[in-house]
Amino acid sequence: MTPRVDDVIPLSDGRRLGYAEWGPENAQPIFQFHGSPAGRLDRWGEDSALERLGVRLITTDRPGIGRSTSDGARRIVDWADDVRELADHLEIGRFRVVGFSMGGAYAAACAAQLPDRVTAAALVSPIGRVDERGVESMGTAPFLKLARRAPYAMRAVYTGLAMMARHSPDRAHEQFWARMPPIDREIVDRPAVRERYWPALTDALRGRGHGLVDDMRTVQRPWGFDPAAIKVRVHLFHGTSDPVVPQSDAKYWLDTVPDCHVRWYEGEGHFLIEDRFEEVLRVLSTDAS
Repeated sequence: MTPRVDDVIPLSDGRRLGYAEWGPENAQPIFQFHGSPAGRLDRWGEDSALERLGVRLITTDRPGIGRSTSDGARRIVDWADDVRELADHLEIGRFRVVGFSMGGAYAAACAAQLPDRVTAAALVSPIGRVDERGVESMGTAPFLKLARRAPYAMRAVYTGLAMMARHSPDRAHEQFWARMPPIDREIVDRPAVRERYWPALTDALRGRGHGLVDDMRTVQRPWGFDPAAIKVRVHLFHGTSDPVVPQSDAKYWLDTVPDCHVRWYEGEGHFLIEDRFEEVLRVLSTDAS
């Protein structure tokens, strides 16, 4: 699975932003924001869905990840400025956004800060306000706490994972997903998912985990915007058996965002995005708001 475009742009503050494009060029633009750990090459679902739906999917590396320059002092809210610059560079006026897992916070920031550009948003298995409520309820809480309290140790974990992924991808896969419950393990074990995920993660780890750890720390600091101020329609997709992000996080968005519409998936887990991505894109691309 190779992107149609894989490039970087210079930002106004001197940093660089890595991005990739998938699907037809002259189609409806949708920006997708990755979870963690991941980067711009992280893709879910079938490429053919983009052709069927007429979607130009634009994926990104957040600061310090993949091909993007680091910015350790950033806040979630600052991401909207980077996306605005990328949209301007690509000569895209209005667009839709989708965020998966941790990427949900970044999609929400764009929806809140760019009301003149973002027409609708989708949050798939999104984290809640961990900056205010903490990470205790999340399945990844130990790693998030480690990133906050001992970032050097979390970077060492990612550095070791990157080396293992390059030399023994099967071993890296088994260790990385060892504690993942069967409902999601079935998805990540699929050959097609493995073939996509590990090259994408290896690319995201090119900075030896510094950017990924910064990403984990950033989401635990004050976000800098109020999700209650989001005016565009938000579509929420969440599995009732998600072992990573609890239902309470999904309910936070439902209770906070004025125009939020939820789709619960009974018995499905965190990585429902793999089987539901075409549905997510269809709902988002046909939103008439």
